[in-house]
Order: sequence, then structure tokens, then C-alpha cells
Amino acid sequence: AVRHLGFRPNPVARGLAGGRTMSIGVVTQTMSSPFYGEALNGIEHELAGVGYIPLFVSGMWSEAGERHALDALMARRVDGVIVLVDASAALEQARDPLLADSLQRQLRAADLVVLNKTDLIDAEECKRVREWAAALSGNPPLFETSQAEVPLALLGAATLPAAHQHDDPGCDHAQHGH
Repeated sequence: AVRHLGFRPNPVARGLAGGRTMSIGVVTQTMSSPFYGEALNGIEHELAGVGYIPLFVSGMWSEAGERHALDALMARRVDGVIVLVDASAALEQARDPLLADSLQRQLRAADLVVLNKTDLIDAEECKRVREWAAALSGNPPLFETSQAEVPLALLGAATLPAAHQHDDPGCDHAQHGH
């Protein structure tokens, strides 16, 4: 009867009933970069494989844009927030007073940080970027990708739902910035 009537489950209703929306927010500075595009495609593909839908937003290098993007994700009750960082440019951008605040705000909101384009920097620079991102983000899981390849382990069902599980059941994630 369900198939005959063309019934399709309502993801919003399922989210309300089960406490999960099966959606993940993905924050980047811009979606126009071909490097981000490849990484976003990889994230979308891997999330689909574990039953999640990505909601892509761009901070547009502005505080107002980021706040709007993060507020939109939280209003949709995403199950986690992935922040995509360009490892090859992160430290240079962090020294720019116009960009540093944007990067800090986004990293503080992250439940998962993806350092993209690690293949374009040497091991010492990668270590510095990793330490910088960890210090600003409060140490959520951090994954490195090269050539915009997103490993399945990055987006596995065990990784993202765990982002919202803490020892403190009263945690409302306010300390994460979202």
C-alpha cells in the first residue's frame, strides 16, 4: 500500500521523531574555487553513502555572511558542522587581519575540520597548519585530504554523530560557537 500510494518518508518528521536530521552543514569561504568544488563533491558523495545530506554554505569572507550561514545551519538542526580549510593558504590568510577573524569564527563552530590540499605543502607546513587549526577549533576531529579526495572514514557514521556526543549530557554545543 505504501508503494502504491507513492509514500515517501518526510526527513523533517523523521528528524523530529528520532532526534537526528541526517543532515550535515559544510562551511567554506567560497564555493567558486575549483579546489573547494572537488572537495565538496567528495563530501557530498561520501555523506550520501552513509545516509546523510550535506547543506553547503559559504562564509563569503565576512562576519555577517558567516553568522547568517551558521545560523541557517543551526536553524535546520544539522547533526554536525564540517569546516573545510585550504591548508595551502590557511596560515597566510590567518595573518591577514581581514581574513583571520573569519577563519577563527568558522573553526570555533566546527564539529569536524577538513584540511584540504595538504599535498601542496610540505610536512613541516602541514604540521603548523594542523596545530593552528587545532588551537583555534578546540580540537574536534581533524582530517587531512590531498587532491580534494575525501576518505570515507572522514564521513563515516561513527565520526559525525560522535561530534555531538560528549561526557556531559547537558552540553548544548555553545562552547563550539554554534
